[in-house]
This record gives sequence, structure tokens and C-alpha cells, in this order.
Amino acid sequence: MSNGNLLWGPVNLKGCPPDLGAITASLLDADKLAGMADGGRWVQADGRAVPGTKYATYIGTHVPDLRGCFLRGKNYGRAGDDGNAASDLELGSHQRHELRSHAHPFMEMVLQNPVDGIDSATVESSEHRTGAGTTAAMGDPETRPANVTVNYFICIN
Repeated sequence: MSNGNLLWGPVNLKGCPPDLGAITASLLDADKLAGMADGGRWVQADGRAVPGTKYATYIGTHVPDLRGCFLRGKNYGRAGDDGNAASDLELGSHQRHELRSHAHPFMEMVLQNPVDGIDSATVESSEHRTGAGTTAAMGDPETRPANVTVNYFICIN
């Protein structure tokens, strides 16, 4: 079934498993998954090469490196404010963290006002002079939504 450019349901390519390239989030670590997974179909999405797999045949020689990343749906032409402002990136593209461009303007009272010789911070000055300033840095080293840490695994066969 299709809806515009989007496909819903499994894609049936000859010899290609319907879940090839599927990504799942799990609280299992890679060793536990390897002991449980059927025939090495799933591997950790950590950028590793997967030669000789159906993934390599149909998608690429390396799985994406999803360590420490959030997943984001492909834009398919959706307007920037309602989707990805960077537009239609290729599937598997990585974007580094960013903070949306913004400013925090403020006015600062300037001491020793050269206009009237009176300290601008005092009530006696009739002509206050202001100057631009910059706020002090604050916050964590990244901008992020609330989250839970998981392992991402990807189907390669």
C-alpha cells in the first residue's frame, strides 16, 4: 500500500527478507542478543561492516552507527518547521547536534556615561546610555529531549 512517496507494510523484493534493514530498540546488550537471535540476523547498529549479508547486497556494506543517537523520520518534502529543516537527507544520514539559531538580546546600563558625565546606574542621570552585552553560558553540554538509553539493533539477513 502506498501513500504519496511513503510505503506501508513489507517491501517484497525477490530474495530479500521483509524486515531487512529494520531497526529495533532493546534493553538487551549485544552479547545477550547474539545468544538469542536467530542465525545472526540482527547486529548492533554500531557502524560495523557486514560483508556477505543481504544487507550488504541490498543496502550497503556498513550498518549505520546509531550509538548515542536519536532516530528521525525522513522528511519527504515536508516543510522545515514541521519536519527536518535540513530538508530531504539521504536515508542513514547522520546529523551532528545543533541548537536552533536564536538570540538573547538585553540592554546593559553603562557606568561613567560620557553623555552627561553621570553614572548611568544612578537616578540623577537624565540621559541614560546603554550598551549591548552577552549573557553568561549556562546549561548542559547538549540540547536533548528527555530520553532512555537503549541499544539499537538492525536486521542484516
